[in-house]
Amino acid sequence: MPRCDVAVVGGGPADLLAAGLLARQGAAVTVFDRSEPSGQRIGETLGAQVATLLKAAGAWDAVAPLLEEQPPYTVVRSAWGSPEPQVSEAFTRPLGVGWHIDRQRFDAGLAEWALTCGAVLRRGVGSCSIAAAGGGLAVVPHRGQPCWADRVIDASGRGAPASHALPGWQWVAVDRQVGLLASYAASELADPEPSLLLEAVEHGFWYSAPQPGGKRIAVLVTDADVLQRLGPDPLQRLQAGLAASQWTARRLAGRLLEGPPRVFRSDSGWLATDRGSSWRAVGDAAMATDPLGGNGIARALQSALDLAKTPDAPSDLAAGQRAFAAYRQVRARYYWLEGRWPDAPFWARRRPLDAAGQPLYAAEVVLDLDPSAALALGSALPAAAQAWLPLPALAVVAALDQPVAAHQLIGALRAVAPIGDRALVVGVQWLLSTGALRQV
Repeated sequence: MPRCDVAVVGGGPADLLAAGLLARQGAAVTVFDRSEPSGQRIGETLGAQVATLLKAAGAWDAVAPLLEEQPPYTVVRSAWGSPEPQVSEAFTRPLGVGWHIDRQRFDAGLAEWALTCGAVLRRGVGSCSIAAAGGGLAVVPHRGQPCWADRVIDASGRGAPASHALPGWQWVAVDRQVGLLASYAASELADPEPSLLLEAVEHGFWYSAPQPGGKRIAVLVTDADVLQRLGPDPLQRLQAGLAASQWTARRLAGRLLEGPPRVFRSDSGWLATDRGSSWRAVGDAAMATDPLGGNGIARALQSALDLAKTPDAPSDLAAGQRAFAAYRQVRARYYWLEGRWPDAPFWARRRPLDAAGQPLYAAEVVLDLDPSAALALGSALPAAAQAWLPLPALAVVAALDQPVAAHQLIGALRAVAPIGDRALVVGVQWLLSTGALRQV
């Protein structure tokens, strides 16, 4: 079996930047790129902070010519909380204009940069798994020869599937969000919305943006079960989603689809133990957030920079808890700005507060749960339960078949969703207030 100092699993911006940085430090680095070179990648809108991060890594010159050819990201129009779009101009942001990019070309530019740094790139290997082998780790690709490595970087994306078999692996998901992506061909039609458009609808939200060559992408972000209720196949779901919109449907009217719509993961979650003695997760494999934030690539690049600076930094569960709690607070505040469909499942699952503007898990919440109180399952879990507790914790609650002491329940929830005891207690108290749990 061939060997290297560092194996990097993924093929996106986080692992390509990490690979280049580590190779430049003298490590023998092999990148396992799961995607096909000719495969489609979802278009992205990059904020100007990406330039700052690429310059810090020394990779700016490799992608700057490409970015200069991409449509500029200058305006956000947001129909969020109101049917009329509000406009935000790029000049109001301190770093200025961003870009609507062709992801395939952007990633290819970073791959070429990683190669010039000395990394080895194995393309089209498919999904990979990481397994303990011979005192180190082995990367086993779906296609091609395995490789033994002293260290492995997992950048395999949401859910960190590559490191699933490693000791301590624990992905904490808080929703089952997906994106339904539609790509539209270039058109001579005037575009009434020339830049990034966000539009909330009852079953989720749309974002759409220009792409190089006059093309457009549109993505309906919703939950997997909500999407299934929109129709029996992706095309009918797309049509139903557009019928519920106003501005998105208007911007896409008359344009031709390029191939069938496709579904991709868009859930939020974090890897509770994001590293071990010889492996570490970066990018979405370490923490995945809502595309509403528009900073996924920037976070991925920052995680690669952090890795290169402190490759041997120990795991810090408390820091991870704080980071993910802070993200959930920000997400809740944004979702509270949209109040037109408070009882719709998609929105109820993302609004954990009693009043807009309060901090998540507010300090004034009284933790009066008796640790010895016997709790049992009551009514069915409401949709809003997902706003309070991660999915693994809710699965434990839903599986209760006999009364259990409150402290034992909190311990069971902690084992599958280590988000902090206070957050778990508040979530259990909320379930008691709704009747989903009852005291016996």
